[in-house]
Order: sequence, then C-alpha cells, then structure tokens
Amino acid sequence: MTAELILVIGGTRSGKSVVAERLAAEPGDTVTYVATGTVTDPEMDHRVAAHRARRPSTWTTVETADVAAAIAEASGTVLVDSVGTWVQARMDAEDLWEDGDLDGVVSEAGSWADGATGRVVVVAEQVGGGVVATGRGTRRWIDTVGALTQTLSAVADRVVLVVAGRMVDLPAAPVDPPVGPEAAEPGADGVVPPHGDVVAPHSDNAGDDAGVGAPAGERMLAAHGDTMVPEGALDFAVNVWGDRPPAHIRRALGDAAVGRYPNLDETRDVVAGHTGLTRDHVVLLAGAAEAFWLVPHALRPTHAAIVHPTFTAPEAALRACDVRITRVPRDAANGWALRPDRVPDDADLVVVGNPNNPTGTLDEPSAIVSLCRPGRIVLVDEAFMDFVTDNRSSLTGRVDMPGLVVVRSVTKLWAVPGVRAGWLVADPSIAERLRAHQQPWPVSTAALGVISASLSEESWRLDTAAGIARRRTAMVRRLERIPGVTVHDGAANFVLVEVDGGPAVHRALLARGIAVRPSTFPLLPPRCLRVAVRDAAATEQLAQTLEEIL
Repeated sequence: MTAELILVIGGTRSGKSVVAERLAAEPGDTVTYVATGTVTDPEMDHRVAAHRARRPSTWTTVETADVAAAIAEASGTVLVDSVGTWVQARMDAEDLWEDGDLDGVVSEAGSWADGATGRVVVVAEQVGGGVVATGRGTRRWIDTVGALTQTLSAVADRVVLVVAGRMVDLPAAPVDPPVGPEAAEPGADGVVPPHGDVVAPHSDNAGDDAGVGAPAGERMLAAHGDTMVPEGALDFAVNVWGDRPPAHIRRALGDAAVGRYPNLDETRDVVAGHTGLTRDHVVLLAGAAEAFWLVPHALRPTHAAIVHPTFTAPEAALRACDVRITRVPRDAANGWALRPDRVPDDADLVVVGNPNNPTGTLDEPSAIVSLCRPGRIVLVDEAFMDFVTDNRSSLTGRVDMPGLVVVRSVTKLWAVPGVRAGWLVADPSIAERLRAHQQPWPVSTAALGVISASLSEESWRLDTAAGIARRRTAMVRRLERIPGVTVHDGAANFVLVEVDGGPAVHRALLARGIAVRPSTFPLLPPRCLRVAVRDAAATEQLAQTLEEIL
C-alpha cells in the first residue's frame, strides 16, 4: 500500500468526519481510528457515541494524544479525528492556555505521517471564520489549530475542504506557509491551499516570471535561489560552486568560434565518447532544464509521477502541457530515500532527481532502474552528479533500460549558469523524437565549447568534487553542534537543515545579511532550509548567526 496523507478540513457540523470516514474506507484495508479528544460533558459524550456507532465494527479505535506513535504502529489505513481536540489535549496537559511555546506543538504534527505505511486521513477544524475571540486562551487555540492545519497542508498529498457535506479538492500550496501560532493572523480562516496528490492541469500559466498575479502554486514552481539573494548578502542560497569558471572552461569560452554556425555533431561525439554510447543516444540542450520542456512535447505522457521534494522545473513544464501529475513523496523518516513502491502503476512518466535537490539524497541506481518498464519514461535529473566521485552512481551507461532518459547539467560545478549548457542520453529512438522537437541550432557555439571542455578534465572534476565533499562534511559537523538544528548530509554541494520556525529563521538570517534557500519545494516541510556549501569562514559566520537567532 502506498503511503498517502489526506487532510480533511471543515467547520462545525460541516460533515467533515463523514467525508473522512469515507476516504479512510476507500482503500479497503484495515482501519485504525485515532481519537484524540476526551469526553468532558454529556453533550460531548453524545457526539462521541454517534461517531462510534457510525463506524464499522471492524475498525480499531485507539484513544491517544501520541498520534505519531499510533500511526507508526498501525497497519493499513489510519484516520485521525481531530486536530482541534488534539491541540486542546496538549494545551491542557502542558498548561499552554495562557503562556508557553506552541511552536513545538505545530511542528510535531508536520511529521505525524512519516512512519505511515498506508493512507492517513487527518480531520482538522476550519477555525477563525467568525469574529476574533476575546479570550486569550481561545485565541491561542485558534492560532495553533490554524497554523498546524497549514503545516499539515504543506506536507499532505491531498487536501479537501468540506462545506455542507460536500468536499472540494484544494489547489496547490503557496510559497511560504506560516509554521507557528505567531504567524497566524488572528481572525483569519487559517486555510492555505495544499499540495495535491493528483495535481490538475493548469491553463492559467503566468509564463517564466510567474509574478504576483500568478496562482500561488505557479509562484512556488517558479521560485529559484538566484532571486533570493539581496545585494551584498552572504550567499548560501545559490547552489553554483565558485565565483568564476575554472581556467579550462574560460579558455573554451574565449576560443568559441561564434562567427560560424554551431556544429552539434562534433559535441555529440564528445558526449558519446565520454559515456561509451553513440552519437544517436545524445541530445544537446540549452541548459538541462530544456529537457523538462522537450519531454512532454515530444513524448506526450498522460500521467506523470514526480518524486518530491525536487527541482520544480519538471512540474512547471508538465503543468504547462496539461499533463496529469501525481506527487510521490520521498521517505523523510529514512533519509529522504526513494520509495519505488509509492509510484503509481499507471504513470507513463516518472521524474526523479539523483542526487536529489533539495534533499541531497543519492539513490541506489538499482532503485531507479526498478522503475523502468515498457511504455514508461523514467526521467533522471543528474544535474548534481558531477559532485559525486563514484562514477558508478550515474545511470548514463544504463540507457539500455526501457524508457530511461538521463539529463546532465553543465552549470553547477563549472560556475557557468549564464551559458545554458546541458545534455541527455537515451535510447536512440527516444533521443531522435526529442531532437525533432528542438529548433535548428538549439545550442550556441559557446555552450558547445563548454560542454566539450567540461568532459575533458576528469581529474579536475574528481579533485574539485572531493574538496567540496570535505567542506560539506565540515559544515555538517559545525551545524550539528547548534541546539535545535538537524542536518541532513547529502552527495551534492548543499545540505538540508531542519529547524523549528523555518520561515522565521530564514527571515532572521536575511535581516542579518545571510541568504539561505527556504522551503519553496513541494512536499518539503517549512521547517527545512537548503544551505549551499561554502568555505570555512562563511560557514562559521552562518553557524554563529544561527546560534544568535536560536
């Protein structure tokens, strides 16, 4: 059974519990009903009895406030009812009605479903729709339930709003949902559009800029680190290594014969020689991202499974082509590992990053290859593979597998994001279809020179990658010494950091002249920040600033 989190939101007597029970029964598995409230009066006792009578006798009921443990111990489907009663129980138990830190209560709920093996349905009250409460305790409860609901929304596969017994699937999430009670606006409805499991096609795309007028989900997919670094800030947000290209890349740029048309065949031969394939396997690209737009136009997938959190360009391209999308969550509780069993059987396109951005995860090639089958394209984004010294981790030599397409970027390690250079390898029949959808001379002479040069100095690449890995290890060790900070090491030139109140920490760092990458990735919890590897002095400045903030 594929793990899946569904959040059901509704007001009092909206029918949300009935809808949640129906969603819990859908998979046909055993169901564990987690009751988080306690009976405090006869009217509450009557409500509980009505709920219990409505549920099938085969369901198991667990009354507990330890929701994460109940989910981890259950087999099959779990139904948690409800967020509001759980918050009330926690506030009672820890005497939080008047004072005390509620951020921990909110962040705890964001990882409830990490240990799930099946569907998890969580019921949440739609709070704050009326006047602002006059009592401090009530306001704190409303703010906490609202913020917690937004946190669950940010990690849910599907979110539905229930009104008058009818449910409405909500669209994609905004860039920066609040994660603590202090971020919730008193009196607001507390509902933020979520990440959906199945993302509906969009026809209101806002173009490459996806500016203020664009839907929130479009703005999220268009967010990139290069736009997040104010002038003069210490940059940990952009994951390009170095301030300038290495000497052999600079020479290639200087020697580029821009007075003649590009000769793509020469460079395809260089890539073929490097990968042990033929020219027919190779497609040259104006940046690796071009591949994500070529695939839906040339290969016409109907159902794409994107393993999230990951680079957002593939989803943006697929949405622009009205392709049905399923977001497949990585296993956060197991080092953000790929779970091939979570990929829908009917997906005819699977997109996975390796090493993955933003988690840094390096999946075993065998796990990715297991996704290949006739009639399916498996698109592997290896934009950060040049930071890996073990060449066996790359799948460029496995394009004999059905439908495997491997994309490489010539940007990150060589500090040439403005050149827009990349390439991919695939079965010749697939590569030919992709090339047919490119314009004439799709890659500039300068970019061709950079591609060839990047493959000509393997010893430089290996030495540089090893040096970056040593700096990354030093960064991990330094950040791990900071109380309240959890660091996920990886295989690329960045690490993933978890900290309570992630958006607030991001803003506090910016105010002190340090830019990191906030969680603008689907299915990445707001508490996560991506931090690029830098030198020891910069790392120490970041660490000391975090210690001051936390």
